[in-house]
Amino acid sequence: MRKIFSIVFALVLFLITYSELSAMKDKDSSWNWVDDEFYKTFKQKINRYLEIEKPYLEFNWGLSQPSINEKVFDGNFEIIYEGDFRLGYQSEQKNEYDLTILDYSNNYFFIGHTASNLIGKKEIKNDVIEARAWKIGFMSSDGYGYRISEQVGLLFYHSLGLQWTKVDFLNIDATRLSQVDAVETYSDYFHFGEQWESGIKLKLFDFLSINGNYERQVIYPRHMFWYWSLSKMIEGVANGLLDSFTRSVMKSSPWALPIVNIILKSGLSYGIYELKKNKMNWPFETVSPLMYENFKVGISLNF
Repeated sequence: MRKIFSIVFALVLFLITYSELSAMKDKDSSWNWVDDEFYKTFKQKINRYLEIEKPYLEFNWGLSQPSINEKVFDGNFEIIYEGDFRLGYQSEQKNEYDLTILDYSNNYFFIGHTASNLIGKKEIKNDVIEARAWKIGFMSSDGYGYRISEQVGLLFYHSLGLQWTKVDFLNIDATRLSQVDAVETYSDYFHFGEQWESGIKLKLFDFLSINGNYERQVIYPRHMFWYWSLSKMIEGVANGLLDSFTRSVMKSSPWALPIVNIILKSGLSYGIYELKKNKMNWPFETVSPLMYENFKVGISLNF
């Protein structure tokens, strides 16, 4: 069913684009649509969409630092452990401008847990808050890498996704109103949120990869759809401009593409999430959210 949907979707896109290409060709008989940059970009996206994606599963473990803007929250959070399990599809393709460069894409579902007792029992100080959490969601990744050999590759990827998180606070001081408000806001049900991740994946064999990643997640106290939508549009435009720039890098200096892409995409996401610390739907005047900053390592089994 998934493959049929992909083929139908690609066919519709092709028919729409073909009609536009035909109209452009009629206007300019000297125009060669095969060499046109728009056609090349479109063809590349279709090839990525229709290519055979390989299933994989992945486990990540690391450290997590919760936080709420200190201007509105009176208290300190403990650094705790986080583990997550991922199930999805990934694909690798040789880049059309340089066969030693890999085009990488990845879509997956995840479930994760954050707590102090994931490995053994960690003693929590009385004046420090533990923010345990369960989260589920899905993410989409893309990036580029270096093809070292037929089986070995070094990939640099950037991910964006949505998640729903249930938080439980421990060691709350009932005399501090900001802490009580946080418990009342986040502890009742799963809250909508977003996250981004940048990472490096070393493919050792066709069936095995190891990786390290940095992740930021924001959990909204409430979902203000229109503010959120407009904020996402601004972020989308910024990412689109970066995509346009990296395509230029791809054509002129493909060897630099993996590094340039990961630096630019990570820098943009980091900056946006720093702005979200004060206004959850930046640039609009909204409240400060709960955030997690995670450092993890992982292992993937590729099928």
